[in-house]
Amino acid sequence: MRKRTLFWPIPALSVVWLITAMAGDETPKTAVRRPAHHTDGGFRIPWDASTDKSFSQLMRWRWDVWTKGRPDTPPAASFPLAKINHALIDTNPTQFTATWIGHATLLVQMDGLNILTDPIFSDRASPISWFGPKRVSDLPVDLDSLPPIDVVIISHDHYDHLDAPTIDRLGDRPHYLVPLGFKEWLADRGIIRKVTELDWWEGVEIRGVRFVATPSQHWCARSHIDRNERL
Repeated sequence: MRKRTLFWPIPALSVVWLITAMAGDETPKTAVRRPAHHTDGGFRIPWDASTDKSFSQLMRWRWDVWTKGRPDTPPAASFPLAKINHALIDTNPTQFTATWIGHATLLVQMDGLNILTDPIFSDRASPISWFGPKRVSDLPVDLDSLPPIDVVIISHDHYDHLDAPTIDRLGDRPHYLVPLGFKEWLADRGIIRKVTELDWWEGVEIRGVRFVATPSQHWCARSHIDRNERL
């Protein structure tokens, strides 16, 4: 089988460590240089172009959204939605196919693998089911209507990319590929069997397909106290 490599971006942002090595009692300690995107308490964007926004700037932005709306938001159903070709995705062993489900959620099928990216099948991207950003368009397909998922890729932990109810429905059958710092979150949901954490440019091979985590300029947080603790 021909090997393929799938790259996906994980934003920079979990706990870092300083590795020291000692060759003997008389050998001075030598610190191994840590990656530029690691910090003492998590992760950061290592490029000068990246700047963090203050809480007041965030609130000012949110106020403008609430009062003036977002001019860049398209109206609902502003473009036609194609129907899911179930005959294709249900019996697709080898043909490379990418089926867009919504936002960053895609079903990628390649070399016999069914891969789901940043799966969110909830109506809202929020820790609360009845409040928060709502879908612009209806789901084109339900999670239960998809073929068995082999690999789930998570890019970062924002609620529009890491959806707890969807992860609970997927359970521990798929192999989860996640950035550093996500194992504990998944373990809290009973998912411990097949979880691989990756740093930037690290990779893993699954049934002949190699997955590589690539950098992206973004950040992580699921609350106001855990910013950039995960990659």
